[in-house]
Amino acid sequence: MLNTVRPVSVRVDVGPVLPGQGSLAVAADIFVPNAPPRVLLFCLPGGGVNRQYFNMGGPGNSFAQAMLAHDAVVVTLDHLGVGDSDEPDDRFCLTADNLMRANTRACAAIRQGLCDGTLDPLLPPLNPPLSIGVGHSMGAMLTVVQHAANPTHAALALLCFSTRGLPEVLTDAEKLAATAPDHGRSQAEHLARTRFVGDPSAQAPRPEGTSPAAAALAPVQDKMLQTSAMQSMLPNNVSAEAALIDVPIYLGVGERDITGRPHRIPASFPACRDIALYVVQGAGHHPFVAAKRHDFFAHIGDWVDTIVTRHATTA
Repeated sequence: MLNTVRPVSVRVDVGPVLPGQGSLAVAADIFVPNAPPRVLLFCLPGGGVNRQYFNMGGPGNSFAQAMLAHDAVVVTLDHLGVGDSDEPDDRFCLTADNLMRANTRACAAIRQGLCDGTLDPLLPPLNPPLSIGVGHSMGAMLTVVQHAANPTHAALALLCFSTRGLPEVLTDAEKLAATAPDHGRSQAEHLARTRFVGDPSAQAPRPEGTSPAAAALAPVQDKMLQTSAMQSMLPNNVSAEAALIDVPIYLGVGERDITGRPHRIPASFPACRDIALYVVQGAGHHPFVAAKRHDFFAHIGDWVDTIVTRHATTA
């Protein structure tokens, strides 16, 4: 039976991560199961939504609540500039690398606070033996960048993500930038300022059009992080980092997703020898609100159990 515990909300100082700006704070929700936790899930939302994305629908319907049934502590984070996290002076400075640094520090502080019981008075000391990085869309891209730079997770669950980008919506200048040796990474901020000039709330284009799940997604929609969104649209956006990932990977995509052909995605992770691929029937880019979401949650949960069991037998 799914746990219905309300999350504990915290804010953690990640220090100065942007040029010319002081310390900033990242907001997070922490869901704790009734049973002793076996694993810690760090969840990063995609572009245009906040951390509530992982708890849409509440008990019986959300990803976070479903993972509690697998004895997981679920931590959902707001990126800087989104939700309850601090707003920077210049949103265009929120590159994938800067967000990665902020999220890395936030995850480390939360994990340490959970272990020693100092994170919040409502949280007793908890020490899950391993962590799994979870990300949706742009959040999956940032999870890949984070783990490649700081390989601390036992596994990664990358949802609705591929390194193909969105070449069909790019301008000629953006396509040219993507052909550079760094696939446009060093130009992402300039490209974002050009594309989103004068519109700080502009949304990244979605070729699938208006989603039938718009009503369900409305409560979790938030500001777009233009520079990281721009990078996520460039082909081979984080292919160098993806090639370094050697922990088990779970790839979950919608049947009508914007990730390209699902069975081509694993090739982006040549160092990984353990990849699970699941295609959610009838879903687009947001399988968390699809009709088959419960099957999806169950499949991810079974995979989490496998990772936990394997870790326990080899520890």
